[in-house]
Amino acid sequence: MEDLSKLMLITDMDGTLLTDDKKINPIDLKAIEQFKRLGGIFTIATGRNVQSASQYFKELNIDCPVILYNGGMIFDVIHHRSVYIDELHECAEDVANSILNTFPTVACEILTSKDIYVVRNNEYEQYHNDYSRVTPQYCTLTDFVSNVKGSEKRIKMLFAMPSDSMSKLIRFIDSKGYGKYLDFVKSTDNYYEMLPKHCSKGTALKHYKELLGLKDVIIVSVGDYNNDIEMLQTAHIGIAPNNALERVKRSADFVTNHNNNTGAIAETIDYIISKFLPY
Repeated sequence: MEDLSKLMLITDMDGTLLTDDKKINPIDLKAIEQFKRLGGIFTIATGRNVQSASQYFKELNIDCPVILYNGGMIFDVIHHRSVYIDELHECAEDVANSILNTFPTVACEILTSKDIYVVRNNEYEQYHNDYSRVTPQYCTLTDFVSNVKGSEKRIKMLFAMPSDSMSKLIRFIDSKGYGKYLDFVKSTDNYYEMLPKHCSKGTALKHYKELLGLKDVIIVSVGDYNNDIEMLQTAHIGIAPNNALERVKRSADFVTNHNNNTGAIAETIDYIISKFLPY
């Protein structure tokens, strides 16, 4: 291989590309710039929405589509428009209502193609919006159904809670059989997400390859948490940073020595260069 023009690197953001204080390590940024100078295609796949993820587009010099909402949208950064959207099942609000009635301390936000709606807040939900640096709309679930549903595409819901409530919520969802129409994924110890059925970063990556005609491109993906596993398995090479969950590391082809704070992406790029440009 003479350059990296037949290689795409797609990385998760939180816990992978971003440090714990939600910044991009200068070491990683410099390596990304080198990767692109060598012809490589660089992009991101994240659970964040447009408002939250776009704060990093300029710094990363993103010039190709990105995967957002944990696979619910492929977004064209250059033309600022979605090129693919997956929408929640009609029953999603009824499921959310059941969850909120059963767990009165669990918070919920609904992410649409246009905005973020917080239908119940708590300290974990507030922290999530603070570090994401977003300004959501606040309303009741009833108001959302009456005034928003039908006019905006509903892509995912996020439930925020203390970590010791997570297993109870998961058991409740499983007992009700909601998985027949919806998918659920744990994105951190405090956040559980409702997604369209068969929606994931991995599924979105398959659509991405088709939409952009990447038939002959080798895809390298990087991620640290449960919601990254399918993406790692879909890519030609899956990489986990040292801070990844053990389950994620077992799904990866390569685990970096560095973590998200110390240059895992830079190490990934060094690995790619040594593997495909050995001279």
